[in-house]
Amino acid sequence: MLASAMRQLLIKAFGDAVTQFKAEEARAPLGRWNESVFRFFYSKALTAQDAEVEQWFEVNRIDLVVRRKNELAFIEFKFYLHSARYYWFQGVSKGMKSYPSPKNLREFEKSVDTLRRQPDSSAVPKFVALFYADPKDSPNSLLKNRCSSMPWLYI
Repeated sequence: MLASAMRQLLIKAFGDAVTQFKAEEARAPLGRWNESVFRFFYSKALTAQDAEVEQWFEVNRIDLVVRRKNELAFIEFKFYLHSARYYWFQGVSKGMKSYPSPKNLREFEKSVDTLRRQPDSSAVPKFVALFYADPKDSPNSLLKNRCSSMPWLYI
């Protein structure tokens, strides 16, 4: 399998994972999800594509390292769900969290830097998988409105 075939496999698995998200969202609303759920769906989709693919989680600060025979790929997952910051004891919402912000942009850039700094990895495919959702009842998409000028959509 050539590196371009590995890349195609990884991208196909992302498409399949998104299909799974849509099917599961009716049973488990997105407000209950986090990065681990995102990673789980991707891992499941990747295994369905090729059961021989090995997957290791949280290796050298990389969310997922994938290996098939002698090929590697590195994947970082970022999950931003613009949702209410809830104070459980009081039972009230006090603002929003996980929205496009300078802090989240720095986290995203740090993920990119982590992948770039891996030794002997210039030929290894690297991905940062960004999942972002605004609340359904939001009149405007914060991703579109606040990120159109941010570089993270173009990395």
